[in-house]
Amino acid sequence: VHPDDAPQVAAQLAALADGDAFECEYRLVTATGERWVHDRAHVVVDDAGHRFMDGVLMDVTDRRRAQDEMQWMALH
Repeated sequence: VHPDDAPQVAAQLAALADGDAFECEYRLVTATGERWVHDRAHVVVDDAGHRFMDGVLMDVTDRRRAQDEMQWMALH
């Protein structure tokens, strides 16, 4: 997780531990650069009482780049 986004992700994960749903967009730092992801998750409890995180992590880098470009064009 990108250092600038880590506090937001940590807060969302803490809320997830309390039973709330987790949903946010943040950057991942990879060997080839940064990637934007949209992350949604919730806690599932099985019959034995074990807690699992179930969710979807989607790469939204292209959408974020397009948004940034459109915003720049609107302002310049």
